[in-house]
Amino acid sequence: MPLKNGSTLLMVKAGPASVTVPGHGQEMDKPQPVSFRQEFIAALNVGGCNSGACHGTPSGKNGFKLSLRGFDPGADFVQLTHDVQGRRTDRHQPESSLVYQKALGRVPHDGMQRFPASSVRPKRLRDWIAEGLQDDPASLPALQSIQILPGTRILSEPARWQQLAVLANFRGRQGARRDPADRL
Repeated sequence: MPLKNGSTLLMVKAGPASVTVPGHGQEMDKPQPVSFRQEFIAALNVGGCNSGACHGTPSGKNGFKLSLRGFDPGADFVQLTHDVQGRRTDRHQPESSLVYQKALGRVPHDGMQRFPASSVRPKRLRDWIAEGLQDDPASLPALQSIQILPGTRILSEPARWQQLAVLANFRGRQGARRDPADRL
């Protein structure tokens, strides 16, 4: 993924074989709004906010209901922006928004703190609110495939864990213009 505007050549070598491919980045300096469906809902998924044990239950929790694992982002959008006069999100003071405050554990919340303040997830919540609570356009690229890396592994003692990376490919999307350190 390019980090700035311009063109380059990328050389890939594997043993004696090599190949050179052109690369081009454009409009990388233009900010990209936070996607409600692909980033905000993803942050809620990571925090477990829309799980079956929390607000994703059929009746929700404490008057706040989300679709299970973000299955119905349209209904979630209405809940977050219009239900109870939109008190969960405050576009004028995003950091005062109830959904943001509860996720950080700054106000009483049965679910306790869901994210550390320094992580990317609450930044996505706050930024989406600050950008005006916009739903994604109907032309939002659809998920085409998911790849889990490094692939099949068998852990042998003394190994206890394996770090994974999940890459999502969205049809027609040219790549997000985000800081590479901003990972959910």
